[in-house]
Amino acid sequence: MFVADIVNSTQAIEAGRFRDINTLGGGTIAAVLNAVRPHRVPYVFGGDGATFCVAADQVAAVSDALRGCQDMAREGFDLVLRVGCISVAALSKPVRATRFQKAPHLIQYFFIGNGLSEAEARIKRDPACALPPGRAEADFSGFECRWNEIPSKKQRTLSLLVQAMGATRAERLATYSALHTKIEHWLGDETGRHPLNLSGLSLSANPDKLRGEATLKTGFSLSSWRRRLSQWHRMAVLWLQNRVGNVWMRRGMQALGAEWGRYKADLITHTDFFKLDDIYRTVVSADDEDWEALHRWLQSQQAQGTLCFGVHVTDAAMVTCLVEKTGVEHLHFVDSIDGGYAVAARQLKQQLQRDQKDT
Repeated sequence: MFVADIVNSTQAIEAGRFRDINTLGGGTIAAVLNAVRPHRVPYVFGGDGATFCVAADQVAAVSDALRGCQDMAREGFDLVLRVGCISVAALSKPVRATRFQKAPHLIQYFFIGNGLSEAEARIKRDPACALPPGRAEADFSGFECRWNEIPSKKQRTLSLLVQAMGATRAERLATYSALHTKIEHWLGDETGRHPLNLSGLSLSANPDKLRGEATLKTGFSLSSWRRRLSQWHRMAVLWLQNRVGNVWMRRGMQALGAEWGRYKADLITHTDFFKLDDIYRTVVSADDEDWEALHRWLQSQQAQGTLCFGVHVTDAAMVTCLVEKTGVEHLHFVDSIDGGYAVAARQLKQQLQRDQKDT
């Protein structure tokens, strides 16, 4: 198990750097997938990082890829990416994974058994789990971060984390099933509560929003002034590509083997707005009244000791993307703006700590 996350991400988010945080979180996935290609590895995107379950013969390649991500975080973004690893055999709890393919190019992995949560906790607590230092260059090919924030089609966009507290797997699964039913009751079906919408999607022409991808793909083999020049060149190329892309999508053109009039709808279909990795994670749109009803139910279940939860409520979403083939094969990681999953995770952690003290 490999876990990568940004140290002190809360402070960076409070400083307005949530886009950099999500860029690095998505970048780790691009780097690892490129390192093990053509094979796949199960992973989960967590906003400020990601968790990977890799085979023994992939450890060296994944280690180098994540070292490259650490170098990029430090030198390109002035942030610290913590990376640790632990053998599944060293865990006291099982790691059970299932592959879920909801759409042609959206392959997700769901985890249950609490082994993933144990791995993350031990990696963060035990310095011996830290990835040994070293220099490496990561391959971020396919990573894109080019979209403007997507305003909610309702009143709110929220990132919700829920951890079932049952003693047995059956109890925890029953809690997640009840939660899913309540979400559908108050927030609507997948289409109704989806955090993205066609009218809100637009490629950005703002250089500040293109800088993350440009920085990620520049690398550090160049001298400092050549690196800056290369970054500005990449930003100019991205700006031009986005202007062209917006025109193609608006006019429904066919180019590069893709039907650009369908691209936004395909993006929405290939977005990971729900997942399970010992924690129920979802990003949804909601009206205030419906969210308040769900919130009251969550609070009642928390008071009964059935679950703990964390939530970040805002009014827009953002996406980072992995593109295999432009306009054709693509998947998208969604989070709410201004902190998303990272802020919700802090709230969940505080709630878990309070419950432990009470018991």
